[in-house]
Amino acid sequence: MAGAPRLRETRTLTIGLWSLAAAYFMLATGSLAVVGLVQPMASAWHSSPADVAMLVTVFAFTFALAAPLAQMLLGHWPRRRLIIAGLVLLAVGLAITAVAPDLTWGVLGRVLSGAGAAAVGPVASALGSDMVPPRRQPQALATVFSGMAFATVLGVPLTAWFGYLIGWRQVFAALALGALACAIAIALGVRSRAAGSRVRFHDLHNAISRASVTWGVITGFLQMAAGFATYALVAVYLREQYHAGPDAISAALLLFGVGGIVGNLLASRLGSRYRPSTLILMSLLGLLVSVVGLRALPPTLGSGIVTFGLWSVATMMFHTPQQGRLIGLAPLQRGLLLSLNSSTLYLGMSLGAYLSKLTYAWAGSAALPVTSAFLTLAAICALVLSRRAELAEAAPSTGTAAHASPP
Repeated sequence: MAGAPRLRETRTLTIGLWSLAAAYFMLATGSLAVVGLVQPMASAWHSSPADVAMLVTVFAFTFALAAPLAQMLLGHWPRRRLIIAGLVLLAVGLAITAVAPDLTWGVLGRVLSGAGAAAVGPVASALGSDMVPPRRQPQALATVFSGMAFATVLGVPLTAWFGYLIGWRQVFAALALGALACAIAIALGVRSRAAGSRVRFHDLHNAISRASVTWGVITGFLQMAAGFATYALVAVYLREQYHAGPDAISAALLLFGVGGIVGNLLASRLGSRYRPSTLILMSLLGLLVSVVGLRALPPTLGSGIVTFGLWSVATMMFHTPQQGRLIGLAPLQRGLLLSLNSSTLYLGMSLGAYLSKLTYAWAGSAALPVTSAFLTLAAICALVLSRRAELAEAAPSTGTAAHASPP
């Protein structure tokens, strides 16, 4: 009989964590849905595909600005309520995009969607870590963030497919309904009423004035930029370097998504065995090896499968320990640090995509992995600096930090 309440508690916790993962899935799918629907949206709005593609950047910059602002203005709300409100706003933005008569209304829809998403992603991670004891935080964070991995495998390809099958407006309408369904699921499935604290400007200043935090956040920014410096034009790279056709490109993207799920699972399994900084370093080294392999190995099918598989595993292995490490640096400011991390990830995505276009224009697709490699090396340097600062901040004032070594 004593085991029955514990079983119910475990089941409730599992439902709550997967509800948060579903919210992450809707956030990620809603943010990237435009990528596969650029052409039909441009035709409907009588705009150029390049102008419509800028909606991804609009979403990213809105998210980057809104995430810390949400913590400053609404950080004292119960996290569950803030996520529900964010999902509702995300749904409103997706619905406006679905009925938008022109690009101007499309921009408004993406601004609202980005603002709503900013109240979902970092807060979902913070709430997920709150729902479990510290030793289970890596698994909880991996479960919540798995929504991002599944969005890569299923959400983005399916939105593109259904966009051409039933229409892009119907796809955005369905995403709006999905966001509302997630809000209902969290309202019913998440019992935690844990609240954060309102972040004041000096809290933000104090956080980023710590070298360990600043370099830690920069690590995430550079890691995302490194990935997108090649991924933004990955279809072009595969076509020009591997002579891949549409079927092969689709298979490669599917492989990338599946590898991402594997990487997320690895982060969960290894989270209790290795400290976050070690896992982050392993992830960055794996990314470096894979992008160097893309440039150095002969462009054969076998080498492509190996390098793309390693790339996707390493990329998605990064995010769970990154979030866990930032929480460990300042547990009482987890909401603020996770929102900063999410903001810089989206800024890194934008920078990587921009550098991808510049690199391709100047040196062609063969140079894309080179840009990714330099950015990955920069991310490793940022991690080392963050770790050294962390050890120095934790050491007594006797100067023992000078003899501490980075991971």
